Amino acid sequence: MLLMGRAAQAGQAKQTKKVADLVEAREFRVVGKDGKVRAGLTVSDDVAGLALLGKDGKAGITLGTLGVTPDGTTTGLSLLGQDGKVRCTLGSTPDNGAGLGLWDKDGNAAAVLGFESDGTPRVELTDKDGKVLWEKP
Repeated sequence: MLLMGRAAQAGQAKQTKKVADLVEAREFRVVGKDGKVRAGLTVSDDVAGLALLGKDGKAGITLGTLGVTPDGTTTGLSLLGQDGKVRCTLGSTPDNGAGLGLWDKDGNAAAVLGFESDGTPRVELTDKDGKVLWEKP
């Protein structure tokens, strides 16, 4: 009888649980069982971003608006290495350009594949100092 009473109480709790239709905030943090932040959603005046973190608390993936210019908003997706440095980016610009960037271990752009706002394709390879080694067109 006691078990049946507790089961009935648990069932009532599930039935009366309310879910908000809207939640407003400038920042949300999702934590794991250990209490460490594993994901975050943040908004400021010019930037909105989502970060997914590894168990070590370092960002692994970021997605967001990278900034607002008079021409519009630049958006991007970044994959980070174990050292927390950007290794790969995929982005778009306010003028409808887009690109894929690969970064070396020191955080320098090493290769870019994309297209300009007029549709012109672009490929660029650079050395560790940012000097262009090869580019087309």
